[in-house]
Amino acid sequence: MEGHATAAAVVEMKTAPLGLTDPTRRWALVGPDGEHYFGGVTRPEGINLGDRLADAPLGAWVDALVEVHLPAILSDGAGPHLLASDGSLVIVLGAHAAVSEAFVAMGTPNPRHLVGVVEPIGPTGWRWICCAEVEPERHVECLDELSSADRPSLREWSSRWAGIG
Repeated sequence: MEGHATAAAVVEMKTAPLGLTDPTRRWALVGPDGEHYFGGVTRPEGINLGDRLADAPLGAWVDALVEVHLPAILSDGAGPHLLASDGSLVIVLGAHAAVSEAFVAMGTPNPRHLVGVVEPIGPTGWRWICCAEVEPERHVECLDELSSADRPSLREWSSRWAGIG
């Protein structure tokens, strides 16, 4: 079809962390740089995500998150669960107090936590507004600082915490 973007290829990825316990989550997308992204999507999630990211620049791939449904994981009211481009699981903790239509999110330690602010972009798509990898022993301090940051100071927050690791 003329003018239609070519969807990203969905490929099997048996080493995807989410796929180790759920065989339906052993898929990934091939990004514009030829690397694998979103390891742990189901095949239908991968197809939908590939359609959305078709012809997107690499930066959009890195910042993207996809909502995944994991009924076996309990999170005491937090959620939804998101899959980051590196295949790590991220949970939306709740609405950001100072940034409208944005949410605080944190990933599982692998070995560090991804911590940041996300926003929805469509029915199952999300993107990082800002993000940093944080040592597990510093994630509470990081979340405290993040919760008081307004939208203009999020870039500064991200730069500061990216330097800390």
